[in-house]
Amino acid sequence: MLYSALPTIAREHGLTGATWLITAYALVSAAAAVLGSRLGDMYGRKRALLVVLLVGLAGSVISALARDLAWIVAGRMLQGATGAILPLSFGIARAISPPDRVQFSIGTLTGAWAGSAALGYVLGGLFAEHGHWQQMFWVTASLPVLVMLACARIAPADHLSAPGGRVDWLGAALLVPGIVLIQLGIGRGAERGWDLFTLGELFAGALLLAIWSLVELRVKAPLVDVRQLVRRKFAAANAASALVGMGAAQAALVVMMLLQQPVASGIGFGLGATLAGLVKLPSNLLSLGVGPLTGHFAGRRGAKTPIIFSGVLMTIAWIAMLLAHTQIWQVIVAALLSAVGSAMAVASIANLVVEVAPSEDTSAATAVVGVVRGVFAAIGAQILGLLLAGQGHGGRPDEAAYMHAMGYVAVTSIGVLAIGLLIPASRAGRPGVAGEARRVGAKPA
Repeated sequence: MLYSALPTIAREHGLTGATWLITAYALVSAAAAVLGSRLGDMYGRKRALLVVLLVGLAGSVISALARDLAWIVAGRMLQGATGAILPLSFGIARAISPPDRVQFSIGTLTGAWAGSAALGYVLGGLFAEHGHWQQMFWVTASLPVLVMLACARIAPADHLSAPGGRVDWLGAALLVPGIVLIQLGIGRGAERGWDLFTLGELFAGALLLAIWSLVELRVKAPLVDVRQLVRRKFAAANAASALVGMGAAQAALVVMMLLQQPVASGIGFGLGATLAGLVKLPSNLLSLGVGPLTGHFAGRRGAKTPIIFSGVLMTIAWIAMLLAHTQIWQVIVAALLSAVGSAMAVASIANLVVEVAPSEDTSAATAVVGVVRGVFAAIGAQILGLLLAGQGHGGRPDEAAYMHAMGYVAVTSIGVLAIGLLIPASRAGRPGVAGEARRVGAKPA
């Protein structure tokens, strides 16, 4: 919804202020994914799911009632707690699915996650044109209520093999500020240049993350098992997730602005926010089916091939848009290919992690990928905001700015393709076998 309303918000608060509504959510979402998933693995995923929905509800109410941008951003930060929903759902799905249906279940969840944006684009446009864009937060306040009722009644009870334990609060205390400082440094650098203060923020954030890594190596029950991150498949999953977050996951920021930019500016199609949302609708609806199909294929052949194919689709989409974007059908077709590739990438990356993660660590392991995608999505939003900074007619992006943005996303898509080619091939079969064998000291399958 925010992406559809972004041009309207940018006119009120500037593009940098508008992108912080996305960045603030992405930052907290990244930290919440890890902490919420670890708590879910320890104390129950259903219980944790209800808590994060409640926090998200509170954040939506704050954003809906706020009278200035700072409080709306604060509400968005609370909404970021819902970043734990997807990894917690992965854990629940893996616990209740037959072994040969786990990948299909994971794909179905990621398809629903990507496809739900279809309704969001249209609703965001309606609020931006026929009311006030803040009214969208009443929608995001009502949905958690419905989901909490359904979750309490329908979701399976928690059955944990190793309940309880200690939470690595020190790891959480180091991880969150490290992420925030790096993001603040990037945001300030985009706004006012790379002065010593900005570089100091980046250095401090990197130092905190380095200390966090050392702490996690020494803690008995770490928030994140850092040792896993250097294993080849986990490293590949995180690298691909970072590039998707920085690039194709931000496609709506480019496409929705291009569709709504006035024709008089020299580039753009002058669509209203609602019509632009309807134009974007087919690409997101298609994602609903892409996720399950990707999961089915990953279950039969492994996750490597769909990651490669997703990289091919995203690369074709953004190179095509870079070369041809003067007709609306060209943008629609490219956006369609990008959405399919992005949905396929998210589903196959999650399944790549599930291939090697023990069952009881599913939520935490997939959350790490979510953290990486969230952090780099925040960085990507700032980079694209910088590339699209108004240089043309009326302070809006000119054609060169859009082409720089499209080229940037094309480069990240090529990176996903390259990573997919480097992933070691795996045999189809029950997910997590290698991870479970490792835990009991056996030779991994």
